[in-house]
Amino acid sequence: MSLQSLEPAIATHISGARRPLAWRFARPVTGWFAVCLGRARTQPWQTLLPPKNCVKTSVTGAAELRNLRPVTLCFLLLLATESCLAVDPNRQITQYVHTAWRVQDGIEVGGTVTQTPDGYLWFGTPSGLLRFDGVTFAPYDLPPITPALLGFNYLLGGRDSSLWIGTRNGLARLKDGKLQWYSDPAQHSGISFILEDPEGTIWLTRSHVPRGEGPLCRVQGNGLHCYGEADGIPVKFGHGLARDSDGNLWFGSGALYRWRSGSASTYLNEISKRPDAGDGVMDVAAGPSGTIWVTTETAAPGMGVLSSSGGTWATYVVPGFDGSKVASDTLFMDRERSLWIGTSRDGLYRVHDGSAEHYGTADGLSGKSINFIYEDHEGNIWVVTDGGIDMFRDTAVLSYSEREGLSDASILSVLGLRDGSLWIGNGDVIDILKDGRHSVLPAKGRFDDYVTALFEDSKGNVWVGRENKLFAYERGRFQEFKRLDGSKLEEGMIVAITEDIEGNIWVLTERHHVFRVENGGVVQVLTTSSDNRLLGGLAPDHQGGIWIASGNDTLTYYKDASARTISLNRPDSSFSVSEIIVDSDDALLVATTDGLFRWDNQHWQVLDSHNGLPSNLVYSVLRDNDGAVWVRCQKGLARISEPEFDKWRHQSDSKPVMDVFDRFDGARSGGSSFLIQPPATKTADGRLWFVAGAVVQMIDPKQTFQNRIPPPVHIEEVLADRRSYSPRQGLRLPRLLRDLEIEYSALSFVA
Repeated sequence: MSLQSLEPAIATHISGARRPLAWRFARPVTGWFAVCLGRARTQPWQTLLPPKNCVKTSVTGAAELRNLRPVTLCFLLLLATESCLAVDPNRQITQYVHTAWRVQDGIEVGGTVTQTPDGYLWFGTPSGLLRFDGVTFAPYDLPPITPALLGFNYLLGGRDSSLWIGTRNGLARLKDGKLQWYSDPAQHSGISFILEDPEGTIWLTRSHVPRGEGPLCRVQGNGLHCYGEADGIPVKFGHGLARDSDGNLWFGSGALYRWRSGSASTYLNEISKRPDAGDGVMDVAAGPSGTIWVTTETAAPGMGVLSSSGGTWATYVVPGFDGSKVASDTLFMDRERSLWIGTSRDGLYRVHDGSAEHYGTADGLSGKSINFIYEDHEGNIWVVTDGGIDMFRDTAVLSYSEREGLSDASILSVLGLRDGSLWIGNGDVIDILKDGRHSVLPAKGRFDDYVTALFEDSKGNVWVGRENKLFAYERGRFQEFKRLDGSKLEEGMIVAITEDIEGNIWVLTERHHVFRVENGGVVQVLTTSSDNRLLGGLAPDHQGGIWIASGNDTLTYYKDASARTISLNRPDSSFSVSEIIVDSDDALLVATTDGLFRWDNQHWQVLDSHNGLPSNLVYSVLRDNDGAVWVRCQKGLARISEPEFDKWRHQSDSKPVMDVFDRFDGARSGGSSFLIQPPATKTADGRLWFVAGAVVQMIDPKQTFQNRIPPPVHIEEVLADRRSYSPRQGLRLPRLLRDLEIEYSALSFVA
């Protein structure tokens, strides 16, 4: 087997593998696999020692392989990737995962970025060219060339795997390790912008034009064919360049120019006549509906960001953005037709569906001035600033917090209603999300107390615990329920509300007092525990009665004035129950600090880290519309399909296959110091919501961003009996090898 044939094999294996627990990484990594020339021993990865006939090496990242299978060719692949085509425009920028590499971290700021088809990202910096594999920004030693490349103004990864390099000296091309000039470096015709059209033709604009030539050029053969005054382009320099859906080329100069063979037009001539015009039109973007946007370096009426639709030019103004107040020289239209606007002093704007959103240094952006914006092959957005490099990507788990418009950061409960809305008990208000809109109860002001438990009954009334007060919300009004003698509940904060199959409403307080609503008031029924742990929960039994969790290791079943208890056999004072639900098969599922417990009315089962759960500390559990069980743990979310959960039900010591969504997928670790019911919910559209400290997190089981596209794989080094070999074509290794190790990079920037 050749090394080149191994690369697609690795990529296919990576993209197609079902991920065991912990097969998920923060970034693309240099992985390894060992070719075991003989028998390999089978043992857990954590205790794996290098067998005499197989080398074990380190890897950037961490993973867990359950077993090393004894095979002749052992691929120990330590990478899983995900794929998407573009960032979701319906999310706020703050809801993307944002990664920043800053100047103070040793990153040299560059002015341009591109990606070549082999998967590598390239950055042009003042001191040279950097190649990025997701882990390391490595200086790239260009082949010797005279004169040297000076000043990287623009980079473009061509579809033919070449790297086009625009410099202050002119245009060069790097392909297959060879560097070639396409213009005379002695003329110093600085390159402003490079574009590849659908036919594969390379176009560019130049900031300095040799005498008798023009600013717009295309690559022809081993040189350039340029268009100037004789072709309807009467200017000596060009800036940003864009191509519209009709094939017209638009570029900036003192004014704006549109050109295609046999047709040329000039727009915005008034800009060139203004004393504050600077270098005129700096960048251009073309929209799918014929709209054109341009930028200038000056923020002023008639300047800044302008747009044209139907031939009429005006300052570009949408809610959240006024183009006359923004100095900009960077525009970018992504695949979802969102317009990204880089400003000179005020960070980044994104416009989608006629509304703008701002993201600046206060939000974590590495700098105030935007130099370049780029979208890679997987849809991640890269932004080069005066302070570093930023990357924005989608994740499966989405957060809602004060940054996204919630009223507070004191979230205790979350409830999906049958009308499709989501209610969030958030400090002394209720935030309501519905159909992409946000509202608040009370509409004006705030409650006098904190919102705790939430519940919707069979009639559609919403029950709200407000500390030690109980309210029902019906037809837009709150009604308080007190004791029958008119006194308030003094037994502590309300932590759970539920309804039994007979329509009775039950309430549990933090001190484990249980109440029932009857005759327009609240009646205390029993006290389940004197334990001082302020946790607990209620769940209606499908056969009648209710289950009560009191925080400790005892559950109480109450029906027809009779109570019986069962123990989870965890008397340790540090043990407590977070949530209790009755599953579809009438079994109890109990989230605890020591795993997920299941009670089938005869015996207990425990799903914990020994079965593959990422953490024993479980906050909540619920099922999705496909029957999969979702468990929120201290270290993220675990999804167990219905068949896998059923396997565990019948064999408690089994290790069900599960998908784990951790911090690299946007899932927050940790939780509240105490949980109020419900800590997790499902809305009518099937999305799942979880309380996670100061935020609410959402995941759509239908959109978990599973990998579908094999990442580009590059073999970096071959070690045979600990001797290094370059992975060149036709590599031949000595006979009778004992140990063979192959290092590779799998270039996916979403993982």
